[in-house]
Amino acid sequence: MSTTAEEAKDGINRTADMGRVRTEDEQARDRARAEAFEREDREEATGRYPELANAYALEELAAQFARDNLEEAVRAAFEGQTREFIATKLRRGEMVLAGRLEEVAARSRDAAQELELRRDRPRTVELEVDRDSDQER
Repeated sequence: MSTTAEEAKDGINRTADMGRVRTEDEQARDRARAEAFEREDREEATGRYPELANAYALEELAAQFARDNLEEAVRAAFEGQTREFIATKLRRGEMVLAGRLEEVAARSRDAAQELELRRDRPRTVELEVDRDSDQER
């Protein structure tokens, strides 16, 4: 398989954790894992690549976040973007970590609630008036 335009644009492919150039074999395996994630069902993909369990856990957490916090009209786009983000990380040989997903989800829920509260608050604008000239500043 040839290098994709995205990989070529990124320059030499380096693993994020080691800062070293990946071999052709590593790049091919990374592409195969990403393709399995994108095209195969979860059970089949994790059977061949057990490390994809973290990718699927992250995808499920994102879907749960979307169900809990986003309007239906934007959920599918959010979930699609999340899936593409994960696949891109896999293609690049980067680790998809699921260790602190619950913590991230809690912060995300808190942020969404804060945005919702701000949206519900009446917006007020204070104007300063020069009493001598009755002009707004």
